[in-house]
Amino acid sequence: DGYLIESLLNTKPVLNQASKTEQNPVLRSERSWEGSGVTLLSVIYDEKEQVFKMWYICRTFKASRTEDEVIITGGKESGEDLYCLAVSDDGVNWERPVLGLVEYEGSRQNNILPAGSIPEKFFFDSHETDPAKRFKGMNPAASVNTPGMQIELMYSADGFNWIPYE
Repeated sequence: DGYLIESLLNTKPVLNQASKTEQNPVLRSERSWEGSGVTLLSVIYDEKEQVFKMWYICRTFKASRTEDEVIITGGKESGEDLYCLAVSDDGVNWERPVLGLVEYEGSRQNNILPAGSIPEKFFFDSHETDPAKRFKGMNPAASVNTPGMQIELMYSADGFNWIPYE
């Protein structure tokens, strides 16, 4: 792909062989709030803190069987998703920091992020010169009843506290 590469003079593009870790998957549902599965949202390496950060979604699915079919409920449509954070020094071994931001079953000893605090899609902008805008995020702002595509854009210094673009 020559779109982003200005020159390959005296070089050769090579695709390195991937190597699996025996810890796959690197993050499993281990806490009561993590339900029956975790889904990756985003992973970045925070050079300032020298740590990998993983934002992930916890979902609980339930299955029931009728005579004719298996019915699965839960997940995104149920509104029961929880957003969480894990951190890692090496990108393989992950820890769940106690954030103390959300009460779950009477305790704040968890890594749950406040509901609605994380955009649906976001990324770390390593070229951003304004430290308050290191992260960029977006959420769909339209409904099926609204014609056209509308997206709410936002930015953040830390990936946790988001400010809408004006």
